[in-house]
Amino acid sequence: MAGCAISIVDVLIILAFYRPSGTMRGIRIFELFVALLVLAVVVCFCIELSLISVPNIRELFRGYLPGDVLVQSQG
Repeated sequence: MAGCAISIVDVLIILAFYRPSGTMRGIRIFELFVALLVLAVVVCFCIELSLISVPNIRELFRGYLPGDVLVQSQG
């Protein structure tokens, strides 16, 4: 529900800044803001990964890759 609300607000902001005959500066600033939010999520994710104490870091990252379970009969 929250994701839907964020998407609606996002579209309304883009429509508010869009001017067919004007500059795209407002939209570019908004795009930069969204890119900074995505960058913040990536940084927080990396910080959280660094706080995990796992004996084998390879096994940790292997968990992000799809495995054979997905292609077997009950996947």
